[in-house]
Amino acid sequence: MTAAMHSLSSLSPVPTFSPATVADPTAMDNAAMAAPRASSAPASTASGMPSATLVDRVDELARTRPDDIALVMLDDGGIDGRDRPVRYAELARRARAVAAALQDAGLPLGARVLLALEGTDDYLVAFLGCLYAGLIAVPVFPPEPARLQHLERFGAIARDAGAAAVLAARADIDGGAFDGIEGIAGIAALGAARLLAVDDIRAERADAWRPHRPRPADIAFLQYTSGSTSTPKGVMVSHGNLMANEIAIQATLGTTARDVYVSWLPPFHDMGLIGGLLQPLHAGGMLVLMTTAAFLARPTRWLDAMHRYRGTVAAGPDFAYRLCADRVARADRNAPPAWDLSAWRIALSGAEPVRADTVGAFLAAFAPCGFAARAVTPSYGLAEATLLVTGSQRKHGAVSRLFSSEALKRGIAEPLPEDGAATAPAAARQARGVVGSSGATGGGGGGGSGTGRGDAGERSDRVKRRDERERGGCL
Repeated sequence: MTAAMHSLSSLSPVPTFSPATVADPTAMDNAAMAAPRASSAPASTASGMPSATLVDRVDELARTRPDDIALVMLDDGGIDGRDRPVRYAELARRARAVAAALQDAGLPLGARVLLALEGTDDYLVAFLGCLYAGLIAVPVFPPEPARLQHLERFGAIARDAGAAAVLAARADIDGGAFDGIEGIAGIAALGAARLLAVDDIRAERADAWRPHRPRPADIAFLQYTSGSTSTPKGVMVSHGNLMANEIAIQATLGTTARDVYVSWLPPFHDMGLIGGLLQPLHAGGMLVLMTTAAFLARPTRWLDAMHRYRGTVAAGPDFAYRLCADRVARADRNAPPAWDLSAWRIALSGAEPVRADTVGAFLAAFAPCGFAARAVTPSYGLAEATLLVTGSQRKHGAVSRLFSSEALKRGIAEPLPEDGAATAPAAARQARGVVGSSGATGGGGGGGSGTGRGDAGERSDRVKRRDERERGGCL
């Protein structure tokens, strides 16, 4: 019997969406936070030619829009009035302070620095601080001494990168997360000078920064693969690579300085770092940031933030959209919509296979909240390409198509009639279970093809999705 496959694609560009008025007074206050930025910000990346490096871009924003809000750090993901805005001038000054601390630690140009932090504003400050100091950032995750596999991966990255220092949070250092890490991770003579608490570095230290301007050919950071199937492998990403991909992302999505991004993605993953933290800086938009742990504890916090801050751009792997849809499916269907999602114009789905049933479930759950089908934007990427390889164009959202899995095994995309599922229900069930199951799972994408593996493949995918949720998200 010929098995059928669904793959997701999309069509042409989406127009700029005008956000509707929010009835919730608190939402209006939060949306108003972005108003000065939106009214003064240009719709394109920069005035004139794009910046050569991210350091140049941050300096430009700090100089031309010092009081505009770069990001809002949500307080534990809770939208309770204690959210913390960070303006461009403050962001640049804090980054230079970290750079000065790294320079004072005696690190030579090009030394590798592990970023062992949760996804807060401190992570972005630490990353930029490495670039301002001429060092190579290595995004990782805070070590968890109780989890041996976790420590082994941390150590494998530290050894492969030849890490010379670690930037961490004071709470993790005092809590013993790094006790004895030298032996585990292979970091020689870590010591107090090489294990720095980012939140201890005062902004005034920026005055001691010794200016350094990276060149496009210099290495900006090392992006490591997940290590879920083998030893983590590092990809060297230059400043030029990074900016070229940011330009490509903006050109594909049509983002502007008026966009409001909402992200909870882990920043040690390329989609979380390049797409979640750095694309807003490149485009000059405002980022609303919550930790991955806050999202996993209550996934609808993502929707709360989209509603309250009138978010226009957000990205996540397939399981995140499924979690939100499932939460709503279990709620009272007769209750009025809890969120206004009408401003959400780009909903990227990537980092794992993009499943047609998840897209359908999300649309069914949130269409009453004003979420538009045209916002769904499947994407595919991998660390070896910096991030983005391809993404659906805007306007018509995701489109489901049937293909023969037998033909796909031979490298041929053979379309099947859309009524094929009606005449071959068993094949169609198999197809729905394995959408994109053999697609590339590294990097920021996942709209790949499948192989028609049937029930065994479906069970494998379910186990993999469970493991992804337990470790906080993306492949």
